[in-house]
Amino acid sequence: MSELAGRLRGGKMRQSQITGDLLKQIGLHPPTGWPVPTAYLKYRCAAIVCRKSKRTLLACVTVLVQFTLAVCSGCDMRDSSEEKPGYLQPLPDPTTSWRAARDMGVSEAMNRLHMSSRADGWAISEHLEPKVEAWQHMVFTSERTPSANDFLEVSDAIHAAATKHRVESTVTIYTYPDEKATVKYQTYGERLREWPPTPAKDLTECRENMAIGWYYIWSERQGEKTSDDGNLYKIVSREESVELREYDGR
Repeated sequence: MSELAGRLRGGKMRQSQITGDLLKQIGLHPPTGWPVPTAYLKYRCAAIVCRKSKRTLLACVTVLVQFTLAVCSGCDMRDSSEEKPGYLQPLPDPTTSWRAARDMGVSEAMNRLHMSSRADGWAISEHLEPKVEAWQHMVFTSERTPSANDFLEVSDAIHAAATKHRVESTVTIYTYPDEKATVKYQTYGERLREWPPTPAKDLTECRENMAIGWYYIWSERQGEKTSDDGNLYKIVSREESVELREYDGR
């Protein structure tokens, strides 16, 4: 760790090298070529470096500055003021494989919580990071294929923090080929618990303010489902767009 800190202080490492080496320090070894969620890992590694020794505080600051620059440059999050988001694609079931689990975007959600002016960063770190670290360790080391309860634990914790601190996304929901459909949605946890869904306030095209997290979103007409209610979406950015393709012959 001291050697790594010295390399950080001396500016002898490129950003990609810093990410890879720091990743190894916390025991995560993704396969070659796998994209690492840089901003979140740099944040976590900075905290680890800081705990190891007060003399490595400069290294901690260095990594935190890089974290800020990475987020501001759009490496890990979209800025709704600069880029209009495209339609979200449904996520794979996180329990089918560790590759699918990696696509869930847990680190992106953590980035959004940390960057929100409404959220208490220290409180979030204290309560969420153990769950997030356990999830990341599981999926990036291919320790085992996650279960529904594994993802339920981390997704519930992130959604609860987002709800408490009002960290939300404005989600525009469309239906194709026709509008004026009713939209309903559930979080991942609500679906597993068989809780009733939440109806959108308006017919499509509609805009909903939703606490960040993972949602099943579908359309209905006259009480009948007209799109796939098994499609799971990651709602993380300040603005998101979802297009629901209704069944042919409805």
